[in-house]
Amino acid sequence: MVAFGAFANTPAAGARRNSAPHVTLPASIRAGRRVDIRGSGDGGASPIALQKQVGKHWITLVRGIALGGHFHLVWRAPKDPAVLLLRVAVLRGRTVLSATPGHRLDVRAPVRVLPGGKVTSVPRPGASGEVRVAGHVAVDRGDVIATGISAETPDGFLGEVTSVRYAVGATILNTKPTSLLAVVPEGSIKAAVDSANGLASTSSAGGGAHARTAGGGLRESLAKDFACSGGVSGRLGGSVSLTTSASFQAHWSLFHGVDKASFTGTANASAELGASVDASASCTLSKTGLLPRPWTLTPIVVQVGPIPVVLVPQVQVYVSASGKVDAGVKTGVHGSLSATAGLSYESGHVHPIATQNTNFGFEPPTVTGSASLSGRVTPTLDLLLYGVAGPEVSFSAGLELTANLASEPWWTLGAPVDLDASLTVPALGLGTGELNVYHHVFPIAQAPPRSSQPQPQPQQPLAQSPTSSAGKRTIAYYDSSEDLGCTLLTFEDTDDEFYTRPESPNDACGTFLAVEGELFGPASIPAGDELGFYEPWTPVEQRFNGEGTAEHPYEQVTVVEAAGTGVQLTETDRWEDGGSSVLSDYAISGAKGDHRAVRLYRAADCYVGNSDFGYGTYDSASQAVGCLRTDPDGSEFQEQLRPLSPAGAGSVEAFFNDIWGDVATQGPLPETCSCGEELDDGVATSWELPLHGTTPVTASSQFAFVPAP
Repeated sequence: MVAFGAFANTPAAGARRNSAPHVTLPASIRAGRRVDIRGSGDGGASPIALQKQVGKHWITLVRGIALGGHFHLVWRAPKDPAVLLLRVAVLRGRTVLSATPGHRLDVRAPVRVLPGGKVTSVPRPGASGEVRVAGHVAVDRGDVIATGISAETPDGFLGEVTSVRYAVGATILNTKPTSLLAVVPEGSIKAAVDSANGLASTSSAGGGAHARTAGGGLRESLAKDFACSGGVSGRLGGSVSLTTSASFQAHWSLFHGVDKASFTGTANASAELGASVDASASCTLSKTGLLPRPWTLTPIVVQVGPIPVVLVPQVQVYVSASGKVDAGVKTGVHGSLSATAGLSYESGHVHPIATQNTNFGFEPPTVTGSASLSGRVTPTLDLLLYGVAGPEVSFSAGLELTANLASEPWWTLGAPVDLDASLTVPALGLGTGELNVYHHVFPIAQAPPRSSQPQPQPQQPLAQSPTSSAGKRTIAYYDSSEDLGCTLLTFEDTDDEFYTRPESPNDACGTFLAVEGELFGPASIPAGDELGFYEPWTPVEQRFNGEGTAEHPYEQVTVVEAAGTGVQLTETDRWEDGGSSVLSDYAISGAKGDHRAVRLYRAADCYVGNSDFGYGTYDSASQAVGCLRTDPDGSEFQEQLRPLSPAGAGSVEAFFNDIWGDVATQGPLPETCSCGEELDDGVATSWELPLHGTTPVTASSQFAFVPAP
């Protein structure tokens, strides 16, 4: 408790000076509880008020009268944790005659740390549910309960009590998840993880799930068969040895939330990876966990104020593969990777952390026709807080074989390396989404010049594709999903022309609409975390027709609704067999009399010429933007997005995360280009359109492969 003496402020001119009353205020108070504030004055009768500072102003919380030299104010603290600056003032009308100095009051959720042995069951991590405690425990609704590690709580537990009931020999608490920020207004965490610490006691190392190495790491064999078209089989095999370490730290305060945080992980891995397909086929092995259950390291308990914070490190190894071959193919790589990846966060800004050191060897490929074959192994390290998703780093390396009898060299073998990180901590209200902090394809080997060896002959005819000149791309496949995500492939490239992931139904490309503060778009945008929360389109209808000719091009019509707004969008996409552009027309309508302004976006994360990285192009007059790439023969071309109508469109070329962030703002695009910077880029264009009731307003855009400017 803190007692105040003389009032601090000078009385207003002409006012009688009040003698200094004495006031007692607590330093902290339980949320939602009654506060009795008692004081004494000069024996006169004066209006008294308890006030709270809000910005530069003081607002009155409760009033009273000092009678006979004494006063008693009764106030109830807010239900949510807070830090308040309070004072007691003597008033004359609205004039403050004098006031105590400001006093800091911490409003805290009451915390009960329960011994692990008394807690017999808790809900699954991150879920609401019952907590059973042996015996009678005095806990009220609104209290926060916490526990460390025990046999019944291997992940620890932190939750807010929503109701209490008692049974014979037990206390049953209904709880809901809460955050550290709600319990500890200001605090910090610093923790380190090392796989040399060994497996956690809560995770069995037996049963053949995975083998420990003498140095405290993991060694695992991998052998995955995956199905291909026509009954053909594909195989991914090899082994991986791994040791990992990581560090995590964060600081937060009530007024600013998390102001600093960082997470870095280091992996030392050696691996052998081989992939093969028996005959002409197309195959895919989606990202699959290699370990039957994650490799759980020894949990860490960090004391933050009264709260035991439990961090559980887990490692999983994922594998994936794909192949598209005209004949049987087999190859492999072996090597080592030492890499550090992570993110640092400070005052709203996220910065990538990445270093790597690699060494690769290879198994010469056996291939007699055109082929694309890839395989990846991706160790991932997660740091779970109370068993709930936390910061993560992943280290992806693999093999990438491409063969084309019309190219020189006719085959190349590379080792792609990707380092990804996320700094997502629900317990601290922090979420960056997954970010790619490093990408490079290391060249390992290529076919000797044709003059030095006989030219190979295909075992069967190559797939027919339109004749293309250097730097040109001809469309092999285009599709718009029912919620306006898009996918584009060409005959010349083995990868999609927009970034994609195996589990996504479409590429990182789509159509978005902002309506009065709500953003609508495709439900799936790979690596589109910067879009934040938005509403998926509601599919209405989709139809397809056309013959792919100039006279009768393919035409796909997709109709969606922006749920709850009365706005409907119809997108019509047209393209030709062997063409190099996709034309998209948009028609937007609302309810009768609806004249709101909406903003339409068309955006994509480029992956042109089998590459995620390149330069950009921008034409300020037409607002056309493009992703510029260079073919192996040195010819340049671009994947261009051009707004065709109406006037007033704005566009941008930038780092892909910035593209999605620009769309998330729901405002106009910045009309800029990072043209001179090589980066993982994307493009977007947008229009502001006033609705005309049920009469559609229209716009058009075009994706096209065009020569370099």
